[in-house]
Amino acid sequence: MNGPSTNRAAAYPTWLPMPACTVHAVAGPPGPHLRQFVQTHCRPGAAIIDLDEIIERLSQGRPGAWAAPALEERNRRLADLAKAPADEEVWLITLSPRQWQRDWWATHLNARVHLVDPGKPAAMAAAVAAGLNVRFVHSWYEDYADPDGWRIPPVRDTRERHLTGRAPGARPPASARGYGTNHGTMRTKLLARQPWCQRCEAEGRGRVPATDLNHIKPFRRPDGSFDGKLFGDPANHEALCKTCHNAHGARTDRDASPLGSGGDGRPLDPNHPWNRR
Repeated sequence: MNGPSTNRAAAYPTWLPMPACTVHAVAGPPGPHLRQFVQTHCRPGAAIIDLDEIIERLSQGRPGAWAAPALEERNRRLADLAKAPADEEVWLITLSPRQWQRDWWATHLNARVHLVDPGKPAAMAAAVAAGLNVRFVHSWYEDYADPDGWRIPPVRDTRERHLTGRAPGARPPASARGYGTNHGTMRTKLLARQPWCQRCEAEGRGRVPATDLNHIKPFRRPDGSFDGKLFGDPANHEALCKTCHNAHGARTDRDASPLGSGGDGRPLDPNHPWNRR
């Protein structure tokens, strides 16, 4: 039995596509009662995704850091649910002691969440009988009593003004820049086909979960008009992680901005703060 993952990006991957089938997420303190609940309520032949079972199969009893590869396999199986038959039923066993974690599965997988809490004394007794470390039961109930723990409050992003010199609110809304419903649909389909950052793989950084659809060639022409063919062409799409996508955008903005200054010393870039004085 493993404690909460410290890698939130892997434990709660935002790149997962929406499943095409019915998903049940079973949350509760660690112990055999979670699988017993699933076996009691699932249909015959239903798939069960259990991180602890994956770790046990990968490790075969050998010590080591098995959480990361197990999360990778679990997430791959969850991503494959986007192509599953609509009548398939899948049960995901997850501890998820905090309310926001259970809400996350309900939102990102459209899962029907079941909280199975036998009570701390019964959970402790079941853990001891199953040979599990009761420390994880204590941790679960501590987290359960603190439903908003680990929640990261939204932070106002001031980088845009710092990098581009635009005043807050001067940038058009996302829909006006082409990032509306169609872009979201294309992103979902791309990440279902390619869940890993293509640049990280190409540059030897290993498999990093992709989060963004990037247009290799900009679909905005120099005059600001919209090139629909480049926008929707799958050959012009690549799946990137947030770091690679931001780096690509920074390079594009930099290349599109005139560098240097004129003979009067004034910067050539019209968006430079000096030219707004």
